[in-house]
Parts: sequence; C-alpha cells; structure tokens
Amino acid sequence: DKTRVQNLIHQMRSDAQVVCQERYDELSNNTNEPLSKVDLLGYLIEANKTNDGETLNKPDEVVDGVVDDVMTLCLVMDNMVKQLCSLFMLLEKNVEIQEKMFAELRRQPIDRLEDLNNLKYTEKCLLESLRMTPALLRGTRLYKLDTDRRFGSYILNTFAVRIHFSEYVMHRNPQWWSNPNKFDPE
Repeated sequence: DKTRVQNLIHQMRSDAQVVCQERYDELSNNTNEPLSKVDLLGYLIEANKTNDGETLNKPDEVVDGVVDDVMTLCLVMDNMVKQLCSLFMLLEKNVEIQEKMFAELRRQPIDRLEDLNNLKYTEKCLLESLRMTPALLRGTRLYKLDTDRRFGSYILNTFAVRIHFSEYVMHRNPQWWSNPNKFDPE
C-alpha cells in the first residue's frame, strides 16, 4: 500500500532527524572532541557544513543534509542485502559455481582493499547475480534532444523524451545471452 510505505518513510526520516539533530547539538557544544572519537554522523555533519568549501550552511540545512545522507545509506544497505541474498540463493542452486567461487575466496588472502581485484571469478558471480536479479526492475532515462533523432523505427522530435525500460527483461534477452535464464558467471 503506497500510503503505508510513505508513512513509514516519513517516520524513518523523522526518527533520523531527531538523532541527527541531537548529534549535531552534542558536537556543537563540545568542540574539543578529538577527531578519532567522531562517529559516522560526526563526519557527515562536518561534510554538510558547507556546500562550496567556504560558505557555512545554516544548522537546519546541515541536519537536513545529514538526514538525506543517512536515508541514502539505508537504501544502499537494503539493496546490498537483497543482492547478497540473491547471490546466495543462486549459488545454493548451482553447487559447482558455489564451490569454484568459495575455492577462490579461500585461496586468495585479502589483507588490503586492493586484494579484492584478485577475486575475478567472485566478481563474475556478483555481476551475473546482478544480471539475473537486478536491484531495480525498471528504469527511466530523460533525454533532451536538440535535433530530431531516429530510435529504431521511431523518430523522436526535438524535445525532452522520457524512456522507460525493464532491466529484468533486458538482462534476459536471448539476443544478448545464449541461455538468459541460466546463472552462468563464465
């Protein structure tokens, strides 16, 4: 139900607003707190204090910016969890692929961020999982045209054109994938 979701998002924003305002006030009253003790909200508050590096934002603008950042982090984490669940589900159904990916993970030590670049098969598995179960089932692009353009058999006149597409359908198009419904990282 759309209204229920909107109410939940509004409540989440309100709760985040209270927490961010409390942390802003706490940091404003204690300017001697060492940077090593500042948490994620502290860093976000500091980053939102200015938009151009010079002009300071008003306190309510800073808190609103931090709330937007927190909401974005929540959405990103939600999508990451969904994608990882999809990957694990696909790996569970494809034991050979699972074993090959796990063998790579056991074989490659990961001591630094750069070490992740050595996980080539794992990356292929993640990308194939994204193809099979995209985070967004549809997308929209807005094109502003300065001249008429041909798009397939259609002529798009000079104006803004909104194009809707389905990532799910595109990623399962047999024109591009020989077996589009098969989880195949290779």
